[in-house]
Amino acid sequence: MGVTSVSVEDYYSPTAQPSFEDGLPQTTKADKANHGFGMRSMRAIVERYGGTLVARAEDGVFHLDIML
Repeated sequence: MGVTSVSVEDYYSPTAQPSFEDGLPQTTKADKANHGFGMRSMRAIVERYGGTLVARAEDGVFHLDIML
């Protein structure tokens, strides 16, 4: 069995620092009831296969690291 790692980085405006809840970034859309499902879905899939998902933001860069 092998391990797969996925790392993604994306820039954001330092004035728009993402807020996190339960380790996931929260949507900035006004209609929060119908937005923000993507990250939760990714975490659920990763955990279903015994992996980990870590999201963080620092110095104007959003980092997403997945290990499967």
